[in-house]
Amino acid sequence: MQQSGIVVWGADGSADLYCWLTHGEPEDWPVVLFSHGDDTWTRFDCGMTEFLRRVLSADRRAEALQDSALWGAGSRRL
Repeated sequence: MQQSGIVVWGADGSADLYCWLTHGEPEDWPVVLFSHGDDTWTRFDCGMTEFLRRVLSADRRAEALQDSALWGAGSRRL
């Protein structure tokens, strides 16, 4: 029987933590967000690559980092 756990892979300026929920095979680990401001966990049913794609393209399915310069950064012209 495999145990589930949490692996932190990122943090932001608000002390929110970006993690993997380590259940099953690593390529299937979903992203979970610990929101420091209200002490809640939010699960995103996608991996880190898809999660970051959503953040950088301002996809509403990844309502995280909306107050940072990263939100929608992939949509902006440089």
